Amino acid sequence: MSRSAERRPLRAPQLLLVALLACWALADVGAGFVALFGPISSFGLALRDGSLIVSVAPGSPAAEAGLRPGERVLIDRLDPATRARLIYGANRTPVTVDLPIEQDGKVRLVRVTSASAPPSPQAWSEEIAATLVTLAFVGVGVGLVLLRPTRATWSFLFLATGYPIVQLGSLRAILPVSLLDADAAALGIAMTMTLCGTVAFITGFPDQARGARTRRYAPLLYASAVGLGVLFFVTYATFTGSARYAIFRLYEAGLIATLAGLVALILGDRPRDPGDRARGRWVLAGSVVAIGGVALGIALRLAQIPGFRGSALDVVLGLAPGLLPVSVAYAVLKQRVIDVRFAINRALVFGAFTSVLVVVFSFAEFVLGKIEEGRVAQDLELIAAIVVGFSFNLAHKRIEGSFERVFFRSQHEAAARLRRVSLAIPHAEDAGTVDRLLTREPAEAFDLVSATIYRRENEGDFRRVAGIGWRFAPEQVSAATPLVAFLSSELWALELDGRVWNAAGRLDDAERPILAVPIAMRNVLIGFACYGPQRSGEAFDPAERQLLYELAGAAAGAYVHLAADALRREVASLRATLASRRALSS
Repeated sequence: MSRSAERRPLRAPQLLLVALLACWALADVGAGFVALFGPISSFGLALRDGSLIVSVAPGSPAAEAGLRPGERVLIDRLDPATRARLIYGANRTPVTVDLPIEQDGKVRLVRVTSASAPPSPQAWSEEIAATLVTLAFVGVGVGLVLLRPTRATWSFLFLATGYPIVQLGSLRAILPVSLLDADAAALGIAMTMTLCGTVAFITGFPDQARGARTRRYAPLLYASAVGLGVLFFVTYATFTGSARYAIFRLYEAGLIATLAGLVALILGDRPRDPGDRARGRWVLAGSVVAIGGVALGIALRLAQIPGFRGSALDVVLGLAPGLLPVSVAYAVLKQRVIDVRFAINRALVFGAFTSVLVVVFSFAEFVLGKIEEGRVAQDLELIAAIVVGFSFNLAHKRIEGSFERVFFRSQHEAAARLRRVSLAIPHAEDAGTVDRLLTREPAEAFDLVSATIYRRENEGDFRRVAGIGWRFAPEQVSAATPLVAFLSSELWALELDGRVWNAAGRLDDAERPILAVPIAMRNVLIGFACYGPQRSGEAFDPAERQLLYELAGAAAGAYVHLAADALRREVASLRATLASRRALSS
């Protein structure tokens, strides 16, 4: 994140949209459990291509009515309501239908009455797995938007809330037949929202510029998302009739092609910058596994592999999409590709502090109510509120520090180490010691791949005086480099890119620095420190940049102090030499 990136709070319409999307996804999960606790009334038969009976459950109403696999139901002769009850199982109460059955060119009517059956262990396991995946998607999606609303996080929210709706579709099982077409339209919108959110997230995470291949193929993927949404709606509409399964096969083939295109886009148009690639590698892996798992599962079901449905592979592929929100959450919290640590920390601090206040006041009110009633108790409560209010700021800093040590231990230890270094630098006896402290300490504290120091030579160019890593580091940087102008004007930690850094031509160098920190005294640039990416791929957050800036400030004072001492010694030496020459001449 650049220095100018600020957290903009969501407005009321945006908060309402987030709440509606989350409730929609969670309602679908709830509908699935409703169907399990109050089993749906069904006929006990499975159809293929919308008409061919492929299986009949033993002891089911279909079996008792004499229906057998291989017979065909002429669903086009049924009214839309009966067709919906047969195909979608949208029956909360037992219903009786007359099914036209065709076999060997003969047609007969078979009356079947649906009945409820207890859910199988497989149904429970599938619902629990779907719930876990949904909670992972919705929790990460909503959390990211609330903490850092950006194009990437909004896109992930649409993906995170749309996917469970499309995947489960449990609301159809508890809705009346009259609302099934409206639900089909909602499913089409959810499918479009899911695919468009996926494309936008893949091409925009984490707020990086698009490559040429993305700009070329992203519009095609968006158009495919809209078309698949329309096909999804038509598939589940009650007016589709016997063409439903042909349309569904077309939808599945188009979805496989779209998902394959997404995977190819992810693998073929990765960020050029090594730091961006390192920070996004977990999201890359999670996206490929999740999207590839969905595509493979659809392909295996489309191929009608015997024994695949309900198998261990089917369950694993069903859980594969859950890796996407997990990888995104890991990248955000650990790699900090989106800077939300400050928001999480504040949320924990104020949540804990508020809980403590509620407990304290509740307990105080209970105790005072027991020992005293009337005006005295009210006065004591008022005094307690004033005391707590005045002590809020002191307690806040202490509690915040405690959360930092518990939840962000490594960052806390690195910060404490660099603060000690900042205090030690002014006591260094030579410039070489300062150089080593500026390179080795940050590199070890943050586990950096490189750290390099440049200092100005006699008000000219800047020379490399110390460094760790970065084998292709230039020995000298011209004062005319744009980097020097930016550092001199801003005097703040600066993210490095091609616009400000042209001293090193190898843009694919993994050790290439991603952050430059000015070393300045009285607004005059006397040097700068260049730091490479962290080995874990984490980005520098604002607190870490502030620490490096303070470290460079202490180094600037030490350099000036050492230079002044050297000048004083040189002047003293010249005076002694001049005095000795005068003594000899006299």
